[in-house]
Parts: sequence; structure tokens; C-alpha cells
Amino acid sequence: HKPDPTPAGWGPGRAYATLGSYDMTLLADDKATPIPFDGKAAEAGWNKIGEFEFTTTEIRLEISSQTDGEMVIADAIRWVPLD
Repeated sequence: HKPDPTPAGWGPGRAYATLGSYDMTLLADDKATPIPFDGKAAEAGWNKIGEFEFTTTEIRLEISSQTDGEMVIADAIRWVPLD
């Protein structure tokens, strides 16, 4: 989830710094799945990063702090079951 860069009460010039690309790693079922993410192309709100099939309920998403932009934002994760 990428938060709205201009929430209520923030004046001009108070928006977020430039977002860049960064990597995430999904850890589940004894394997690591790399997930590249382009923060520059992300929209405010939910951004789909992929569809995954798990056999475990123990899942972790690691987010790298390395970016070609000025900051990394990671607000929330929403898991949606597939039919």
C-alpha cells in the first residue's frame, strides 16, 4: 500500500521525497521469491505485486532499504485469497 502523498493538513511542498525502485523478497514454503517494485510507477493506494500459491501460513515479506530514489515506503500488505 502506497499512502496518499498529500494527506489532509499537509501544505504545498510537504509531499514525500522521490520514490524509486526497490526489491522485496517473499519468504514462504522454504523458498525465497524476489519481487521487484517500481515506486515511481506506483499509484496511491493498493498496488498488486503478484499472485502466489502457499502451502504454509507462515509468510514473510522482506523489503530492501536500497533504492535508486530518495526513500522507500511500505505501508501495508493485503492478502486476498484466489478462487
